[in-house]
Amino acid sequence: MPRPRQVSDEQISSAARKVFREVGINAPVALVAKALGVTPAALFHRTGSRRRLFVMAMKPRDPRQFKLLKVMRDGPLADAPVRLQLIEVLTRLSAHLSLISPNLFLLFAAGMIKPVKQRGGLAALTRQHLAAWLRRARRAGGWRFRDAAVLADALVGALEARHLYGYLHRRRVTVGVERRLVTAMVDELLPARRKRRARPTGRLSGSRPASIDEAHK
Repeated sequence: MPRPRQVSDEQISSAARKVFREVGINAPVALVAKALGVTPAALFHRTGSRRRLFVMAMKPRDPRQFKLLKVMRDGPLADAPVRLQLIEVLTRLSAHLSLISPNLFLLFAAGMIKPVKQRGGLAALTRQHLAAWLRRARRAGGWRFRDAAVLADALVGALEARHLYGYLHRRRVTVGVERRLVTAMVDELLPARRKRRARPTGRLSGSRPASIDEAHK
């Protein structure tokens, strides 16, 4: 008699997450078991109940495990353009939100989380760290925004909404598409300050005329 297949908690969570995202909160446990190659009875033995399996798959990550917070806390780096660093930070954030936004939506739809603001939650910490990063990068980027907290909220909120509606409309997410969108957002909201051109003091040999009047001399 063959031994039952051994699966890890991470494998169970990953398979259940995929099934619940595609089918919905009422997806049968048998679908998850089939994806794992185990029996429903064996899966129930590991998780205890369908509700526990659902929470196991969809629960938000501990903010301390989100490495991008440390990247923002330690940045910006001195040896790279801040524009490119910001694009990289927001692209990674967008990729993360594309994964967790469906989870949070399903948890909310199932009545397992309440729409309350948490100061120590990942959403709040992401905004705080990004705002602090933007303040430190302002001079190097030549940016002229007034309120870093408002700007951080706008950037993070736009990405959160994008991935929530993207999940509802079954939009496929790729890193390339997200990077192009993030780049457009950064260039639109944070245009680099243009250097002032020196005013011409007179006409030099081979130079363009300083005025229309001079052109007729």
